[in-house]
Amino acid sequence: MASDLIVFVLKATVSPGQLTIEGDVDALAYALDLHPEKINLDLMNFDAPFQLKRRGVETKILVGGEAVRKDETLMRSIALGHSYLDLIKAGNSYTQVAKQQGSAKRVVQFLVEFSFLAPDIVEAVFCGDATNRAYNPVDQDQQVAKILGCATRDDCSSLVQKRSPNAKTTNPKV
Repeated sequence: MASDLIVFVLKATVSPGQLTIEGDVDALAYALDLHPEKINLDLMNFDAPFQLKRRGVETKILVGGEAVRKDETLMRSIALGHSYLDLIKAGNSYTQVAKQQGSAKRVVQFLVEFSFLAPDIVEAVFCGDATNRAYNPVDQDQQVAKILGCATRDDCSSLVQKRSPNAKTTNPKV
């Protein structure tokens, strides 16, 4: 059914956060057996904001007013990372933390890395604006640019300000 509709699309343009579709008036007129002048041109083109949500190998395009689903797994990973880091700061080894939590040492080491994410990234994750993508746990400027899809961290600051102009950016500890 959806593949039948593609013949009515003349051009689709995807730019950062924006999807523009131009309809093919002639194709629609032919399919409906109408003269092209009878078709309302305002209804043949539309722009819609969208978000890309990636998780593993899956990518979804969320268009328009769809509810943004927060990445619960990523949020839990960040929270656990902070919790495990607190235990390590208190003098426990990775092995001890892993044993206490019923997990593998490597899992604890991996999750602790999430506690070093840039505060902008953590805020974006908990607001539903970022997903689990590759990151560099050392360079927070690169993290922000990569995760939020900006050229630089400064470019991303306007995104964070639009989302929560009065909010302080902090790493949540759960």
